[in-house]
Amino acid sequence: GCMWLFRKLQARRVPGAMNVLAECLDEDVAKKLQKRCEPEEFKALCALAEQSCVMGIDYRSIGVGWNHPTTRMAYRQGQHRSTRCSQSQLRQKQSRQRLAELLEARDLKKALVHLFLSEIGAEDNSTATFEAVAAALEAELLLPLRALNECGPLGRTMTGAPLPAEELRKVIQELTRAVCSGGFSEWRYSNPVGQEQLRGLSPEQIDLWRQSSSMDHAGGLVTHEDAPGELGFFWATKIGGPSHGFDVETQCILPLLCNARHKVILVSDPDWTQHPVGRAHWRLLWTVGDGKKSPE
Repeated sequence: GCMWLFRKLQARRVPGAMNVLAECLDEDVAKKLQKRCEPEEFKALCALAEQSCVMGIDYRSIGVGWNHPTTRMAYRQGQHRSTRCSQSQLRQKQSRQRLAELLEARDLKKALVHLFLSEIGAEDNSTATFEAVAAALEAELLLPLRALNECGPLGRTMTGAPLPAEELRKVIQELTRAVCSGGFSEWRYSNPVGQEQLRGLSPEQIDLWRQSSSMDHAGGLVTHEDAPGELGFFWATKIGGPSHGFDVETQCILPLLCNARHKVILVSDPDWTQHPVGRAHWRLLWTVGDGKKSPE
């Protein structure tokens, strides 16, 4: 189904996991960590190292705004000025030190979860699980969650209109807990706002709306929604940029992340397996009834 499609078309061509870890840490430390790890722990460890040390941006120091990368590949390459600036370089150094300290951890899964939460600025999250954090790392969510939690939404829109900052901060905390506990997609559809947005649909219609569908086209192109779990939504607006995103006009991505009626349709090309090549927003909207005709 769609999960198979997602993994096939979005499999990244990256160096071996050990090479990635050795680039971030001393090779001897990397080898010792590898010996300690179960396969799923090692995969999460390497992803955590890459996203915090190679891709790491210190949003807490330099903030969010239009000065950050506009493509997903620019984040992965780690050469953008946001990644190479002195503040981000210092934080990457701190991340490397904390990764090396995992050698002393008694429970590696718990230590990886704690370190991930610390890296995204959400240390008080008590519901996080290793399985959910590993999924978040596979989806490259360290930077998106860091930007959201450490900077939050702006206090005003680009035109100067005020925003309910405290309410938006609470929503960011809720979605972070949902991601880190493995229930992000379920939270989108089951929270009170989501249920109200889907009011009027039958259970069968809601089930169809929640499914991740796909269609094959000529030349191997595929149009599809994100994979089950919908963690790809965090990166969707970085396709075809520059556009708003998790670190640019942050409040503008929250409707996609939080609203049950809001999804994206992605385009994947078998000749480019790094990530989808196109995206379009897809919203469920109701018409206004006029007394003679019901809303639809």
